[in-house]
Amino acid sequence: MVKSVFQPIYEDLLSRIQDGRLLPGMPLPSENALAVQYGTSRPTIRRAIGLLVEKSLVIRQPGIGSIVASQPRSNKERKLKIGIDWNPSESFHNTAFYSDKLLSGILAAAEPHGHTVKFLPRTHRELYAKEFDGIILTSILPTSEEESSYVTLAKQGIPVVLLNRFPVSKELSYISVDYYKETYRVIDRMIRNGARRIALYGPDGYHLMQFSGRVAAWQDAHRANGIPVDPELTVRNSLPESMEKFIHVLKNNPPDVIFILHGNNTLSLMPVISSLHIRIPEELSLFCFDDIAELGETMKIPFSFIKMPLKQMGERAVNYIEEFHLSGAAPLKEIASASVEVKECRFLI
Repeated sequence: MVKSVFQPIYEDLLSRIQDGRLLPGMPLPSENALAVQYGTSRPTIRRAIGLLVEKSLVIRQPGIGSIVASQPRSNKERKLKIGIDWNPSESFHNTAFYSDKLLSGILAAAEPHGHTVKFLPRTHRELYAKEFDGIILTSILPTSEEESSYVTLAKQGIPVVLLNRFPVSKELSYISVDYYKETYRVIDRMIRNGARRIALYGPDGYHLMQFSGRVAAWQDAHRANGIPVDPELTVRNSLPESMEKFIHVLKNNPPDVIFILHGNNTLSLMPVISSLHIRIPEELSLFCFDDIAELGETMKIPFSFIKMPLKQMGERAVNYIEEFHLSGAAPLKEIASASVEVKECRFLI
């Protein structure tokens, strides 16, 4: 049987991978360079590389080229080792309201297929990450140095997925809600239903990525509805002077609603409200950008909240890592939709 024109090229590249001349993570020469080397056309080279991709020996990375896979990938039954940055000793918020739900999704998708899930050490994660087939970052935004290290891993064929964080580098994947959009639609709806004083309650970190979108949406929704942004309703609970001013506001001219930036902030807010004997929801409505249903039930307080699809996001991250190792899927850029749970808030009827 006469071999196809691309077959000898495929076999030569395969031999170079198998005998170690082309190591995992190494890029193949460009199609132009290979065409010159083998004295053939780019379409022929493309077919040879395509066969290596089909056999999961090479991965195509948009904007980077073709690289040797980190490990041979045979079929869908391959057991993967997935590293995540979740830390059981993190704050009450990050476990009860957030990371636990992400982790449940990761495990739900990984365990039926026999994948191993292990936690990355809290220091030098990027060094240990090389041992894994994929990395999921659940609760941190990498520093520029860490992100650079993760980009290197991605270029070597180890996919890195950020959950609810937007990386700077295009090589990294993410699945996130749109903080700005979700906040804007809630604040706008409250204003249209009669709320005129909506306090923003959170930490002294409004510039941080996970908070800046929510703060900007709160401001923009007020301006779009012709309502001035009142500085006294911007509360940073980690600053004593800000809390003192807010307590004065609660006593003398309370807001219609307090928009709580994330679940952990409820722990500092509720003792203040309780000490002032403010009735919820008759005198004040509470809204949180986090699924705090369990906390509300425990405290018997009707919190309304934005519910992010955290479990589904964890599942999707694992599914993407599987897809990557099966077909060399391009970096994932996915926006997840959140929902609003209303608990006795007259401004969200």
